[in-house]
Amino acid sequence: MGDVARTDLAIEASQGAREIFASVREKLLPLPDDCELWPAHLGGSMCGGAGMDAKICSTIGFERRHNPTLAIEQETEFVAQALARLGPQPPNFEKIVALNRGPLVTSGVEVPALYPHQVQLKREEGALLVDVRTDLQFDDVHIHGSICIPSFTSGFGSKLAWLADHDQEIVFIGRDDADGRRAAKLALAVGVRNIAGLLAGGMTNWRQERQPAEHTDRVAADDLRGWLAKEPELQLLDVRERHEWAAGHVPGSVFTAWHDITEVPPGIDPTRPIAVICAGGARAATAASLLKLHGAQDVIHVVDGGVPELADAGVQLESSPEAPAASAA
Repeated sequence: MGDVARTDLAIEASQGAREIFASVREKLLPLPDDCELWPAHLGGSMCGGAGMDAKICSTIGFERRHNPTLAIEQETEFVAQALARLGPQPPNFEKIVALNRGPLVTSGVEVPALYPHQVQLKREEGALLVDVRTDLQFDDVHIHGSICIPSFTSGFGSKLAWLADHDQEIVFIGRDDADGRRAAKLALAVGVRNIAGLLAGGMTNWRQERQPAEHTDRVAADDLRGWLAKEPELQLLDVRERHEWAAGHVPGSVFTAWHDITEVPPGIDPTRPIAVICAGGARAATAASLLKLHGAQDVIHVVDGGVPELADAGVQLESSPEAPAASAA
């Protein structure tokens, strides 16, 4: 809805663009306007373009009138735009493609409920702890070393597939067992199957047993401008995509896309406060948790907006044709 699929995940990008163009022009657009469309992927999926909508259905007529990609009538223009808008490829997409092309997998995986001491043991053994509650719940209290990927917003599967190592066990942490089981089902849908279990009783049980926990400070985007003016030690990390950074960013900020945070980025001092910003707050939540995972000591999650709100508040953005070298994390 609102766009078409990205063209480079299973085959060569230009070939994929030509095939999608033919599919759109020869199979979809000839259908009547009242024909309903129910997409396999929604907004936030790594399989679609940036314009994808999160709504679950549409019609041919609505998309014909409102989907700008469908208005392109020339194949060469369609292909050129498709290639120009491609974002970075998920690091594990080849494994997902191989799974799709391999034998049909219909079975699930066992998702045992783990007691807090078992979760701690899994973490010590190298498992990835994924907290699937809301980003604000994560900020309030979370387990050390866990990362924030809310499961009740679009893009959960894509974020998880981007960050999860297929050879690394995963433990899901929710409000309760139902959250963990739901996240496990979504993980299977994107080919993530190495699931060690879920935290039994969720964070409620963790807190009732008085297990150690952490929190992340947060600041509303509207208040960040004042912080930047009065806190000279405050660093600003922009975790949007490269094209968003190039179009306009806060002077003095450092850029590393959220999915490229595999360490504290170059140009960032892990001992000084770091405000993490995106366009709305969701990507910043995941990025802030990744920074803490990699040793940053004082991380602040910018919520209720991001760079666009700062621009509306009068912060003069600067544009750049290329992101700085620090983005090559």
